[in-house]
Amino acid sequence: MKRVWLILLATLGCIAAAQAQRVVIGERVPELKADTWLGGVRPSSAPLTYFEFFYSPGKGALESVGHLEELSNKLGSKLHVIVLTREPEATVTRLLGEKVSPLLVVALGAERDFGNFGVSYIPFGVLVDARNRALWMGNTRTLTVETIEQSLP
Repeated sequence: MKRVWLILLATLGCIAAAQAQRVVIGERVPELKADTWLGGVRPSSAPLTYFEFFYSPGKGALESVGHLEELSNKLGSKLHVIVLTREPEATVTRLLGEKVSPLLVVALGAERDFGNFGVSYIPFGVLVDARNRALWMGNTRTLTVETIEQSLP
């Protein structure tokens, strides 16, 4: 019986590892499938875009969005932020409504995107170039202006 549990745990670990590897640095990331945008504000093109996966009960979720807001304000049109969430619009409006701008938009109903990107922990984000290739991924709060500027074409 002990062997069966070990095999089961090993199998689940492999599945989780495969899920986490859907984003590969240098490769194209899945196309964004968002249907609705908070406040009707849609993303515009930019040299770099950052996808932030947001879940408000997650530790550090609001701090991560605040960090991204600061970064996008410093970098201006060089960086646009897309916050993806699966939470109800009323919750997201209350938490993030004031942060929406031409540089930071919020995609509602992003269930497919969480799955397509293989997101298994929050805070998590992916920096992509204009051709939708992953340049950086990880805990959003560790992203720096220097990292972003080094990624600029």
